[in-house]
Amino acid sequence: RNLKLRVGEGIAGRVAATQAPLLVPDIDKTDFKHLKTGANYATGSFMVTPLMLSYPIRYQRKRVGVINVTDKYTGEPFDERDLEFLSTLASQVAVAIENARLVKEMEDGYLGALVGLIHGVEDTRPETRGHSRRVAGLAAAVARAMGLEEPQVEILFQAAALHEVGRLSSGPEVNGRKRGRGEPAPAWSPEAAVAAERVLAPIASLREAREIILHSAGRFDAAPGFPLAEPPGIPVESWILAACDEYVHLTHAGLEDPARAGKALEAIRQGAGKKHDLEVVIVLARVVEGREAR
Repeated sequence: RNLKLRVGEGIAGRVAATQAPLLVPDIDKTDFKHLKTGANYATGSFMVTPLMLSYPIRYQRKRVGVINVTDKYTGEPFDERDLEFLSTLASQVAVAIENARLVKEMEDGYLGALVGLIHGVEDTRPETRGHSRRVAGLAAAVARAMGLEEPQVEILFQAAALHEVGRLSSGPEVNGRKRGRGEPAPAWSPEAAVAAERVLAPIASLREAREIILHSAGRFDAAPGFPLAEPPGIPVESWILAACDEYVHLTHAGLEDPARAGKALEAIRQGAGKKHDLEVVIVLARVVEGREAR
């Protein structure tokens, strides 16, 4: 995993360049012996085959990588039958890798469009403009201050960037009336949580982010009998998202106003241990106050 070769470099790189499989019964009896890496192999026999994709319509081939196989379990040198089997396997592996790449591209495109939609809707009103961006940045700062690992921070950032997707379905109305200009967006509802689940479910790679969003929604805002998560089972990322979302929600257009920020923090502190996780509230206050001091 930590070794990188250029095409044409070393034995594997040569196979990638020539696109031809290689079978070596004993490296010490070949011209490749000067390329030995010093690794602790049981035998001097190995085989390398390229991972190639063929496009019959245009007669094109795409290089994906190579498979390098060493140390046959019997201790014997690899033979032509082994190479034939590996070459057959390689063609299937290449297709699987390409399919995974295409799925990733499709998911990234869907995700990018979704984030763009959220930002576009938020930017139509001054009180919601930049809401998801601010929540994501603040949540990541709190998570790092709490010592979360960077992969956790990245998933939380992703969840925070997408957490408004469910509330988009609520439109401009609050309790049956049109929301006034400057009035914050409505809080979470069971309908918003179901909408978020429906929109995010098609993207398998967003499973963890989706769970963070739903647990965050269900921790206290859900209506009675709306089962998303019991408090003991709520991940810390959801508590962070919940507190940061409420802070930005309470400050909305006046994020830079110290008085409004202070009132927002005080409101969140009053819910510590009930509505919000106590440790998260403490760290959130420290992060916010540290930013104000700068």
